[in-house]
Amino acid sequence: MVKKTASKLLRPRLAPIITTLNKSPNASPMSYIGIVASKPEIIALGADSKSDTYKNICLNKEFIVNIISIKDIKKYWKTRIKYPYGTNELKIAGFKWRKGVKVKVPYITSSIASIECKSIKKLKIADRTVIFGKVIHVRVSNSYSLNKVALHHNKGKFFKVVPYIDFKISEKYFRKGIGK
Repeated sequence: MVKKTASKLLRPRLAPIITTLNKSPNASPMSYIGIVASKPEIIALGADSKSDTYKNICLNKEFIVNIISIKDIKKYWKTRIKYPYGTNELKIAGFKWRKGVKVKVPYITSSIASIECKSIKKLKIADRTVIFGKVIHVRVSNSYSLNKVALHHNKGKFFKVVPYIDFKISEKYFRKGIGK
């Protein structure tokens, strides 16, 4: 019997926090996410149509994917709690935030990177609605380094995974012996 085989094989999954906006900032961890096109870059986000995140994206057509580091794990857990609609979840979790560069939605200032998106299409599939977002701005932390790796999860356990490195950059490091 095959049961959830694909989701077991496609782990670990990136565990970003998606920020949206209603009256207050909304923060929700989401792992059903990925890049589905490159020219232009399009992100697909699998959302529960009853969630505040889904409602806010439908309302404002904007969201930000915040790639967080392991140092923010305690704050991350606080964003998993279901709060009444309109609650400032970033404040409750203890995150600091700023308004996005190209969107009104806030980004988490301690994130490794923040990807600003404009919603372009929705598609109901099974128990999720896939929201397609066109990437309109990417912010990468000035303090980002190979030692600050993104937070991933597998069956509720969190760990660090070395991020993707551009081939030309990685070749340079391997020649210096860093990759050995």
